[in-house]
Amino acid sequence: MNENVAQSGSIAILQFVPHARYTVAMHPILLKFGPITLYSYGLLVALGVLAGLGAIDLEAKRMGWNRDLLSKLAVLTFVMGLVGGRVAYVLTRLGSDDALSTLFDPHAGFVFFGGLIASWLFIYWQTKKRKLPLWPVLDAFALAICVGEGIGRFGCLLGGCCYGKPTSLFWGVAMVNEPALGHLHPVQAYEGLALLAFFAFLWSRRARKDYEGESVVFFVGGYSVIRFFIEMFRGDAIRGFFIPGVISTSQAVGLAMIAVVTALHLKLRSAPNPQVKSGKKR
Repeated sequence: MNENVAQSGSIAILQFVPHARYTVAMHPILLKFGPITLYSYGLLVALGVLAGLGAIDLEAKRMGWNRDLLSKLAVLTFVMGLVGGRVAYVLTRLGSDDALSTLFDPHAGFVFFGGLIASWLFIYWQTKKRKLPLWPVLDAFALAICVGEGIGRFGCLLGGCCYGKPTSLFWGVAMVNEPALGHLHPVQAYEGLALLAFFAFLWSRRARKDYEGESVVFFVGGYSVIRFFIEMFRGDAIRGFFIPGVISTSQAVGLAMIAVVTALHLKLRSAPNPQVKSGKKR
């Protein structure tokens, strides 16, 4: 998710800048027609949401669930994820003068782990309310979030947010609106590619899981590991730190998540799981 969208605008094309390896416009505009403006960040996020909805629909069909119900639940879960992500973003800015004003600022950012936790709590409530199987539903949503976040991270790259530290590597990118930052690690692309590859792995295992809940456990654990290492190459200090200059907020939350899903893996793997054993997943 976008954690600090730049508010400046420019055309969404790769522009040549002398001595730069690659140059990406910050907060680029893909199309402007009268009062209508299409931003690349918004487009990539929308494509990520559509990909996630598609994954959930395919899983609902495979599992014999009500596809319309799952689609509606997915949209509501996405909204709850935005709310949770924004609240978590505000919490990372407590102490600053603009902390509360960012709550309803359309240009302010989101914290992925905040959105993830809010989404899981909402899904837990809805599965109990609608008598849906918790772990299989969470597995389906884990697939959706993985592919959606993977695509959305390329929107961050084009939008110029969540940027990396300076690098001398040949694939370093330079932001035309922030040339003073120099050539940066394209950490948004690192994370996007890692998540899409991880989604392919999870998708290939969905019909041969060892237990219901495996996809969500693997996703949360895998994402936490990916994010921990990605954070080492991040250059935007606004994302917040648990230990200033040492451990970022996302790294600290990720370590806690790894501990939680490790315990869940051991518990779920050893527990009887009739849905898997019955072959319903096939």
